[in-house]
Amino acid sequence: MNYKRPIALTERTVTRRIFSPLAYEVVRAAWYCPIVASEAMKQAAHCPVVWKKMNGGLALVAIRAFHHLPAAYLANSAGYAALPLLCQAYPFLWLPDGQKGLDDVNADRPTDLGSPIVAADHKLTKATTMRFAALQVYERARMATQDLTSQAAELDLFMPWQLPLQGPGLDELLVLKTDIWESTKFQKLVVRFGSEAAELVALHRMSLFKAGPLLEAAAKAANIKGP
Repeated sequence: MNYKRPIALTERTVTRRIFSPLAYEVVRAAWYCPIVASEAMKQAAHCPVVWKKMNGGLALVAIRAFHHLPAAYLANSAGYAALPLLCQAYPFLWLPDGQKGLDDVNADRPTDLGSPIVAADHKLTKATTMRFAALQVYERARMATQDLTSQAAELDLFMPWQLPLQGPGLDELLVLKTDIWESTKFQKLVVRFGSEAAELVALHRMSLFKAGPLLEAAAKAANIKGP
């Protein structure tokens, strides 16, 4: 997710209307999105779940495309329910100070009149409440997911993801080493994090098969764009 202009929620900004996340170019063009371990099962059903170098560390991410063209984004066809939590919450986001904020952009493809952020009775609307709930679920699981990722990195369980194409950010993607099931280091990870670690590893490995359709879409998108 590449937010454009994060701003604080104020009396002025809450007078705006919000639209479906897919009405915003930021969500439709998000070729990757940070996720937490608890949403790995849902994401693995649609796209690869891997790790990406970010902000000096590693983050668990869902890969939604391999090419920066709309034709490559197969994951969008699955609709709102398949979106990662941070995409579901858009245009709301977490600011660096830990407060909820808003990405200051317009919906370029609205399909309806949208919803106000705050209703006439000064209460949060259902659309706002749903998005705030997605943010809260993500935040509650974020530190546990980061701890698991950091421990896996310390145990040297990652390797670069060898993809048959090049592009911005693709060299920052990591997968777990192929011999991880036989690794004593992996056993240490399971001892510390329990079944959550084993489940995440299994989902990660299975999700890599979802790279095939995205690679095909990337190739088609490249042909559409031309030399």
